[in-house]
Amino acid sequence: MLKKVIFIIFIILQCSCSIRSNFGDFIIADVENIGRGEHVQVYKDREIFNFRTSYLGNVESNYCHEKNDSLIPESAYYYNPSNIKESLQDSLKVKAHKMGGNGIVFSQCYTRSNTNQCYKSMRCEGSVYNIEN
Repeated sequence: MLKKVIFIIFIILQCSCSIRSNFGDFIIADVENIGRGEHVQVYKDREIFNFRTSYLGNVESNYCHEKNDSLIPESAYYYNPSNIKESLQDSLKVKAHKMGGNGIVFSQCYTRSNTNQCYKSMRCEGSVYNIEN
């Protein structure tokens, strides 16, 4: 199975090079991030203090839907706040891993509508920790 995935990625990268597309860059970024977030454990804000930790910093992730697609139902995947929140939190876990963390506390996610650039937007934030074993 892994050989098939690698072969498909290789073919896509070869095709993207010949048709002058940046699609290969997105594939490479996804491959590099696969599994990174799995190494980061999510903790509640008070729970983290039960461990020996080193605070590494804050992370944030943003979503912006630029236009009002009134013909698309609110239940569509990219309009559903819980799907967006889950994707943003997955992104925070990847960022935490890249910082050298193995623990994260999600502090807040909030939405806004009709801002200057976004019809709908969501932002999630978290604190990254390295938890000693």
